[in-house]
Amino acid sequence: MRSVGKYWMEIVDPMHELWTRVSLTHDANLLSMILQKSSTQSRSILYKREEFDFIDGASTSEEKTAGFLQYITPSAGRWKSLEYCARPDAQHERMLGLPLHNLETLTVHIARTAVNYSGVFDAPRLRELDVCRLSLSNRTLSDLRSLQIDSCVPGPSVDKVHNILKTSPGLEVLELARTMTSPTGHLTDLDDTH
Repeated sequence: MRSVGKYWMEIVDPMHELWTRVSLTHDANLLSMILQKSSTQSRSILYKREEFDFIDGASTSEEKTAGFLQYITPSAGRWKSLEYCARPDAQHERMLGLPLHNLETLTVHIARTAVNYSGVFDAPRLRELDVCRLSLSNRTLSDLRSLQIDSCVPGPSVDKVHNILKTSPGLEVLELARTMTSPTGHLTDLDDTH
C-alpha cells in the first residue's frame, strides 16, 4: 500500500500495527523498513525454508536465511506468533532456541521426516501449539488453549498428555493425529484422536 503514492505513504507509515508481519521472503530493504516502522509492536514471523519455497515461488539461499535471522533475532522477545517450516536437517535451534518470552502461537511443520528437538525452548506465554513432525522432548507445556500434534515420533507419553491436561485447564483443542510411539507407556496406534 505504501508504494501506491505519497497520500498512501503518509497514511500507512505511522500505523505501526500494519508493520508487524515479517517473512523470510521479504528483501533486506523491506525487512529493515518493517523492523523500523513496527516500533515496539508485537511481531508475527513467517519462516518457510527449503522445500516449502515452492509456495512462495522462489528459492531461499542460506545467505538470505542468515541475513533474515540477523535482522529479526534481536526482537525475538517481541514475537507474538511464529510459523516455522523447515527441512529435517535445518538448524532448528536458530529459531526455536531464541528467548521467545512473549510468543503465544507457534506452528511448526518439518518436511518429510520427523525430528526430535531437544534444544532449549523458552516460550512461557505459549497458548497455541501446532506441530507436525517435530517432537519437543522433555518440555513442560502449561496453560495451553490449543495443542495439535501430527506425525510426531516419538509421540507424547500418556503421562505427558495427562500432565498437559492437568496444567492446561483452559485447553479447548487437543488433537493427536498420526502419532505413533513405542508400547512402553507412549501413545501408540493412533490414527486420529480429537
